Amino acid sequence: MRVLQKHGVPATEEMGNYLDISESEVDEDDRPDWEHIIVDFAPKSSVIPNANLDVRTDIGRVLANRFIERHCKRHRAEFWKFPKNRTWDLVRRVHEALEAGGWPDPHIKSISEAFRLKIEKDRGVAMSTHVWSLQSTDPDPDHVPVVGLDDNYRVWRVVPDGSVDGAGMTPDRYYIPPALAGDIPMQRYHWWGAEVVSPVYPAHNQKTYDNIRKVCGILRDHLRIHKPMEVSTGLHVHMGHKHGWTLLHLKKFVTLWTLVEETLINIHRKDRGSPRMAQWCGKLMEKTCLAAAIHNDSQGIPNMYSQLRPMTAPMTQARLRDLMQQYVPVELLSGNQTVFLTEVWEYTTIDELIGGMGGSATADQWGDVMYNRTAARMRISGEKFSEGDDMQTIEIRTMQGTVDAEHIIHWIHVLERVLFYTRRADAATFRDLVQNIQTHVSPNQDLPALLSYLEVPRPTVAFFLSNINRDRDPGTGKEWFVYPDRDRVDWGQPFMVRGYAATHGAQYNFPQQ
Repeated sequence: MRVLQKHGVPATEEMGNYLDISESEVDEDDRPDWEHIIVDFAPKSSVIPNANLDVRTDIGRVLANRFIERHCKRHRAEFWKFPKNRTWDLVRRVHEALEAGGWPDPHIKSISEAFRLKIEKDRGVAMSTHVWSLQSTDPDPDHVPVVGLDDNYRVWRVVPDGSVDGAGMTPDRYYIPPALAGDIPMQRYHWWGAEVVSPVYPAHNQKTYDNIRKVCGILRDHLRIHKPMEVSTGLHVHMGHKHGWTLLHLKKFVTLWTLVEETLINIHRKDRGSPRMAQWCGKLMEKTCLAAAIHNDSQGIPNMYSQLRPMTAPMTQARLRDLMQQYVPVELLSGNQTVFLTEVWEYTTIDELIGGMGGSATADQWGDVMYNRTAARMRISGEKFSEGDDMQTIEIRTMQGTVDAEHIIHWIHVLERVLFYTRRADAATFRDLVQNIQTHVSPNQDLPALLSYLEVPRPTVAFFLSNINRDRDPGTGKEWFVYPDRDRVDWGQPFMVRGYAATHGAQYNFPQQ
């Protein structure tokens, strides 16, 4: 976040999760020349032949203070940037100076040790002070001032993400040029799983898009980021509204997402639709508690999910089914879709619906329970209207991680259309959309038709359907988003180019320049 703050972006880091990158190449143009600073340090102290240990300790501390408070400041070097791996170089410099000054060897050792301990302690204090300073920042002026919004969502911030651990970057994920044969890429760097989180920004807003471009550009101009990114990384988009959600909004969303997610997943990299992603981006009809209850898939625990099915009185049930029929041509649904969505429409409160849409649990071959997360994670609470301490957002988790701002913005444009039909489409308009999807969109095949019926902006459709960004899997016939390197990291040039657009170079910008 220091990189973002330096370039005028309101940003902060979570305390307790700070990664010490003072020895990395971040802000290289700003890094002090510590080698020169250490060589230039010439500590002097009059020899005291009979100095006891307390006196020698005090001398070591005084010399350390002289380095920190005078010498570093004279060189305009902030002490928190002092790299730990140069500590012994500095200690040797003190040892040499004391030796040249005539101090006896036993005294030199104790003074040098006191100097080292003081340097290391004060560096830790300086680093902590610097980290605290990263917490103090004004809110982003472009954020949406939602009532009750946590301060963390008023600025850009970085939080730890243990799921980004590099485990998915197996050797087949790399192309190793002959000149670099034998290199093991994942052992070349210190990897720290992190997630960059934006403030709450308004949809359909040019400033939102400009801010995304600015942050992506800053990160890529100053950090080394793999292209494509580590396979387990994902881009999560939260959809919310300052006026909240109604139960009808959420039923419409679940209906629409259930019907389109099988096709819409093909707008992303092939990895995003793979079985290994099912735990983190599960389908609503497969990985929710309601789905598990319907299919009696309780992993051996009797009635584990049955209480999460709608418990609706017969008269209310009939009324809600009539309401569903106004929005959904049920006769066009498959059998499984009919069973699942009918129960969705029978819920009478938001809390009950969200309980059913929560991720189910799955037992692996050893009997260990794994909890699933759906691709559309609904973090909302309330009765007929959303209220309470939850985030009150729908988190869409399907897209792969990227720092290509144009790609991110195009995906947001797609989700803006989903949001439109969820919140603003009347019964007739919504029903027409569902009818078109069920009649003309085949799962896995008809992404162009789906984007057309959603009325996604033409430039966004062109971006996702361009030959630059699409590839057909010869084994399945499905088409997916693909990067120029066929989704492998070219170890000869593994990092994203500078800028905020195509990660592999300006020649891949769309439309091509």
